[in-house]
Amino acid sequence: MMTAYAIMNSALFHYSGKLIRYPLNKSRMMSFQTESRMRRALHRAGFGQIVFTKGNYFIVEANKLHSV
Repeated sequence: MMTAYAIMNSALFHYSGKLIRYPLNKSRMMSFQTESRMRRALHRAGFGQIVFTKGNYFIVEANKLHSV
């Protein structure tokens, strides 16, 4: 069930930019996203200077841009 949830949530995020919480554990959200999709979502949310680092862990760093 977790895999089906993650796949459906991934598609939902791709098309709508929204995620839903996992039904059996409301503190969890999961999806699979591409780097370009994550970059667009962060940019749309007001973040800039977005850096992705791939190693033992996948790390995303970004700065919140100041609104004018």
